[in-house]
Amino acid sequence: MLGVFVLVMGVSVAQLPTHVTEAKATVPGGFIEMVVATVMPTNGSHTVVLVNPNEELLLPVGVALPEAVAIYGRLEHEGSSRPATRDLLGDVVAGLGARVLRVQINDLVDGIFLGTVVVQGKSGPPFSIDARAADALVLALSAKAPIYVAKPVMERAALSHEDVKRMPGPPASGGESADAEGSPRVFDL
Repeated sequence: MLGVFVLVMGVSVAQLPTHVTEAKATVPGGFIEMVVATVMPTNGSHTVVLVNPNEELLLPVGVALPEAVAIYGRLEHEGSSRPATRDLLGDVVAGLGARVLRVQINDLVDGIFLGTVVVQGKSGPPFSIDARAADALVLALSAKAPIYVAKPVMERAALSHEDVKRMPGPPASGGESADAEGSPRVFDL
């Protein structure tokens, strides 16, 4: 199943969406900064692929179809004529004069990623809101907020270059891989 990631990673950090560099912040201790590289269908579900800016690690996060569509739309800068339910939190946060500081994936329990949205109100210290990781990722993209993943989660679920090389998958097609425009892929084999 995971072998498909090698084929789809047709982006380099230089090609990542602009939201990746717009919201620079200090990485919280014990976390690794990640960005959304792509979203794709996988075995009857969908997977969001997070990658660290140095292209050393990728983290596959399973999401449902509505969140996959929302994430894809934000990556492609596509809007909808009316806000969807998943847009409500972002609209409420903005309407209250607050802002999303960051999104975190804090834990992985029974195969489910647990997330938090950190919000800064008009006054007082930032506060955290428990969230499904998929919803948090949608909100991060909408708010142009950074995404951080806890190091223990990365240790258990992330894939390195070596992990990707060991995965079974379709044979490589003659040497170095590139996307349709000739740009090198993340995790080239």
